[in-house]
Amino acid sequence: MNWKDLKRTDRLVFEMIDPNDLESVRGELEGVILSSSFLCEGYETDTRISGKLKVSDTNYLENSLIRIHHFIDEWDYHQELGTFFVINDDMAFEQGIWQGDLDLRSALYALSVDKWTWHYAIPEGMYTKEALAGIFEVCRRPYQILPLVQDVIYESAVVYEYGDSVLKTVTDICEKCGARLEVTGHGQVVVVPYMQPSSLSPVFELDYAAKDSLVTSGITRSSKRSDMPGRVGVIAKDGQEEVIASVDASSASPASVGRRGYMKVDIYNVSDLAPKTFEGALSYANSKLSESTQEAAEYEVSTLYVPWTQGEVIDLVLDGSRQRCLIKSKDVSLGAGMPCKLNLKAVCDG
Repeated sequence: MNWKDLKRTDRLVFEMIDPNDLESVRGELEGVILSSSFLCEGYETDTRISGKLKVSDTNYLENSLIRIHHFIDEWDYHQELGTFFVINDDMAFEQGIWQGDLDLRSALYALSVDKWTWHYAIPEGMYTKEALAGIFEVCRRPYQILPLVQDVIYESAVVYEYGDSVLKTVTDICEKCGARLEVTGHGQVVVVPYMQPSSLSPVFELDYAAKDSLVTSGITRSSKRSDMPGRVGVIAKDGQEEVIASVDASSASPASVGRRGYMKVDIYNVSDLAPKTFEGALSYANSKLSESTQEAAEYEVSTLYVPWTQGEVIDLVLDGSRQRCLIKSKDVSLGAGMPCKLNLKAVCDG
């Protein structure tokens, strides 16, 4: 599909969905002012995607979810951009009609505001997939757990405190089994295997200098090198037992003490390290050091509409130099042409 084709016809449809049945459509939402509406995706945000719809003289039905469809009829193209809870529908009566904003949040928002009103325990011997499925079912969240997600056993019980958020619990379980939470456009929570951004294949090449470039303005670059650790330490305690390990950045890294002139150290306290051995702690330290040192530079770029989402990887070409980048965030205006602003995070030093 040629996303550089500005002659295409984008058509957005907004459906009102029963919050207890993702397949039950209550009707089509009317009165959306597209030019003042937007969506925001974020790889590092808790809800992954959120947004705001400006509405006027709308027929919104209280407590309905909003599902946004993107159609390009001449391409036979359809994508569900998201299914959202409405967390605010305040309106003002102006010029004889009700006007206001609908604040949108993904299904993960529901887990963030749901809290344990008892001490929730994951018993010894339970596997992570069973724990995740049980929580999603208790919280009435439609979900998928992809087959490639690891199923890891709890060698000892874990107890969450009264008042802890369900999202925190689910996130901890995902970290234990090397997984990550996402949401589908249809409104399901989905558990996917976590992949290092540097291991992902690019979905597109974004060339600033190309004649038919998708880029619509200049590109800005910022550096996070001051945040990069030169050493990562890990400590894991189990009663009186303590396992510690540390790893240093390579001498070629801009974060190394030889290059920087001082040592910046990040320490991680890991309650459920598996295996709880020196080798396990060293592996964990290496993974954290890799995460910290591979994503130093960030780029902000305005583009024509692109269908790629947070968490995907593209190649950014500047002055003939190619930089592999993670889409850290993506803001989309729902107005004419659906222009985007991308925040890109380099997955190797550049």
